[in-house]
Amino acid sequence: MSHQPQKLSASAFSSFTTSSPFSASRLKHALQQASLAAAISVPLLQPVWAAETLADASLSQHHYQVSAGPLEAALTEFAKQAGILLSFEPELVAGKRSAGLSGSHSVNQGFEKLLKGSGLDVVVNSNGNFGLKKLPESALHGGSLPEVMVAAQRQTASIDTLMPSYSGGQVATGGRVGLLGNRDFMDTPFNISAYTSSMIQNRQAATIADVIDNDPSVRNGNPRGGRFDQFSIRGVTFMNSDVAFNGLFGILPTYAVAAESAERVEVLKGASGMLNGMVPSGGGAGGMINIVPKRAGDKDITQFTVSHASESQFGGHMDAGRRFGPDNAFGIRFNGVYQDPGELAFDHQSRESALGALALDFRGEALRLSLDVGHQKRNINAPPERVTLANTAGVLAQVPDAKRIDNNYEPSWTYTNTQDNYSAARGEYDLNSQWTVFAAAGARQGEYEFLRVNPVVLSNGNFSNVRGRLFSRYERVRSLEVGVRANLETGPVKHALTLTGNRYRMEYGNLDHRLGLVNSNIYAPAQVLSPNLNGLADDISKTNTSDLGSIALVDNLTMLDGKLQLVLGARSQHVNSHNFEDVTRYNEKTLTPLAAFLIRPNRQVSVFGSYIESLRQGDVIPTGTGCNGLECANAGGLLAPVKSKQLEIGTKLDFGSFATSISLFQLEQPTAYAVGQVFGINGKQRNRGLELNVFGEPWTHHRVLGGLMLLDTEMVKSAGGINDGNRIFGTSRANFNLNWEWDTPMEGLTLTARSIYSSSQYYDAANTRKIPAWTRFDIGARYATTAHGQPLTLRASVENLFDRQYWSSTAAASGSMGLSIGTPRMLLMSATVDF
Repeated sequence: MSHQPQKLSASAFSSFTTSSPFSASRLKHALQQASLAAAISVPLLQPVWAAETLADASLSQHHYQVSAGPLEAALTEFAKQAGILLSFEPELVAGKRSAGLSGSHSVNQGFEKLLKGSGLDVVVNSNGNFGLKKLPESALHGGSLPEVMVAAQRQTASIDTLMPSYSGGQVATGGRVGLLGNRDFMDTPFNISAYTSSMIQNRQAATIADVIDNDPSVRNGNPRGGRFDQFSIRGVTFMNSDVAFNGLFGILPTYAVAAESAERVEVLKGASGMLNGMVPSGGGAGGMINIVPKRAGDKDITQFTVSHASESQFGGHMDAGRRFGPDNAFGIRFNGVYQDPGELAFDHQSRESALGALALDFRGEALRLSLDVGHQKRNINAPPERVTLANTAGVLAQVPDAKRIDNNYEPSWTYTNTQDNYSAARGEYDLNSQWTVFAAAGARQGEYEFLRVNPVVLSNGNFSNVRGRLFSRYERVRSLEVGVRANLETGPVKHALTLTGNRYRMEYGNLDHRLGLVNSNIYAPAQVLSPNLNGLADDISKTNTSDLGSIALVDNLTMLDGKLQLVLGARSQHVNSHNFEDVTRYNEKTLTPLAAFLIRPNRQVSVFGSYIESLRQGDVIPTGTGCNGLECANAGGLLAPVKSKQLEIGTKLDFGSFATSISLFQLEQPTAYAVGQVFGINGKQRNRGLELNVFGEPWTHHRVLGGLMLLDTEMVKSAGGINDGNRIFGTSRANFNLNWEWDTPMEGLTLTARSIYSSSQYYDAANTRKIPAWTRFDIGARYATTAHGQPLTLRASVENLFDRQYWSSTAAASGSMGLSIGTPRMLLMSATVDF
């Protein structure tokens, strides 16, 4: 009997998730039953095709159908059809094409036909994965490919090993899934998007916030060029300080992360604490973001980019990489960026930024080492701050009309100065073909100073009795990870085991000076005299220390020639936080489990489900007007750690050059907000959602990237029950993204367009104020050509094409409230030349 799928509207989604078989208790029960049934059925089910020995696999014939086109897309499709794991540097195949492959071939023959005339050769790494290398000059004029042995797919040993790009080159075929290592997206029982350096460069991204603008499940709550970036993933706040660097937390700059040195920006959606460890600043319940740094590839790179951003900011970016030594074992990659303090889209706003990132690595047959060292500086004048609604006798002011805000409401003398120095080292050693030990350590030191005015506005737009603030802060972070991975077999079951322990320690200090009163109007900003900062103390005392630690064990069981996977694991987590301002201290431990399954009946389809828990550190109680437009009576304190839970079920479809995924999820966690002037954990939030993602090339010369998220959020068990049933403030019912690219008949010319939509959001827990829905349109073009024999790419794009003025978000840090203004129209231009 066949069943036709029913369409699910946004209005019907809430009732669907509460009354259908996918309600929380039923979905959890279904996952438990499915996992039990799968385990019992293993000995009863027959494989669709027989297992092959490694030698037989290299010689046996299989039918392949790989379309002609870009070499990268052809190799990716061939690897999927052959059931092998292939990874390579994108630069090796850039600009190369393949005649495709059709008919019955061995793996050897397939590689030989696909790589013919490319100047590339296939290699087999010590861990059984395949890679590419350049042929020597003698082989380019004769010779043949070496005999290749096929290895069974296994857990990727090296975390630095990149998954290849998917068709279209905007996203990768997979990414890092915490302690599970690098995984193909079709073999992952979670939802992951890994954005490539090619997409980052073509989007002319300044920070990683500009990269994830392409994801419907993620929103940045601050404007481009703002004081800091802050994200929302599946309706849960995720701080920029929680972004991981190659799996280590706390290493990257706290307030914004430059995008130029990133090879991948990976977004894992869903509760991630069990997979990755505790997120330092209290996020992670909705997902996490990981940055994979650039490494030197087998192909030398010397690339320079000059850029311009409206109104008058210019910049330059140098990217250089080399490999040397026996078998190109040693690598060095440097990325340097400088952007002059030119004016940006907001009037009298400017930004000066600098980045230096050096990546060293060694790749031996059994030993792999890497070292990353970086420095980032950002100085911004007049960054727009969040706007708070004034509270008069318990009644909030009306939301200001964003369409009437024509000028930057921040005084010209406000500023943000941030500076971070960071380093991270990683080592991995293959004890044999089955066991790998690894360790990583990193550190960061940050210095920050802000001269701020946070407007608290009345209904007519006036803000008065608002004091300027000079806020200084330092941070010292140490992060450590050690572990062992094993690939074992027990009869017909393959096991990918990982045992890992990590430790994170952070110390920070704050110094907050309240300055004179500022009177102005958000619609007609007044000229405000700059405050006198002479004589203010500058000695910053230690404010807080946090020690986070955990030990985790996970087993990825694979059966039936990869058609069935079970993932079982647990993490013992420990948090020790000490706040010296109000002498708050928490020392708690808990065990967070993971259970997931994935069924892959063929290479085109996978069905997955998971139950996962996470522990996160408690929120820091906001200072300023974080309690309904008033000062919090307990400002600066620390809340207790909280645990989140998530259920998810979904399916993924891979059509070779185009892929899509759809999933249903529910997550629950305690939520913090203010009741009167006291901030605390005053309820529980329940987020139920449907997530649809699309990417790839549905037609030749056409690329798409985007999707839809429908989100039903609800407050339950609120203080006194007064907010039960209300929507969680700062969340939209619907987010939609669609990015489209078209390679025109004019050789080298590509046109781009993007639309981003978010529905309305409530401002407060009582749901008395809200911002309207908004839509943004972007257009662009790029042209690839040559100049004096050197490859040259010209890019131009306009973001917010129609110059819409809107409030983009009401989500703020630590459960506080605020309005973020959308970025005005911006013109971005760049030119990249390869030497």
